[in-house]
Amino acid sequence: MPKHLRQRKNVSSPLNSFRSFRNRVFHNESICWSMKRVTEIHNELYQVMGWINKDLPTWALSLDRVDETKKSICEKMGWKL
Repeated sequence: MPKHLRQRKNVSSPLNSFRSFRNRVFHNESICWSMKRVTEIHNELYQVMGWINKDLPTWALSLDRVDETKKSICEKMGWKL
């Protein structure tokens, strides 16, 4: 994380979003209420992974299926991405 951003609020905000999202998933609640929000959380996750290890996002991209899954959901539901 760039030194000028190393403040508690800048770290805790995305982590709290991840926790809330994880809780929705583990409580079997709908997570596709907003594909825009799912995309935002996904992007924040990659940003935080980069803070931990600069090579981690590149490695994770090889395993990432979020875009295909979102596309499939939108097609089945008749939604626009």
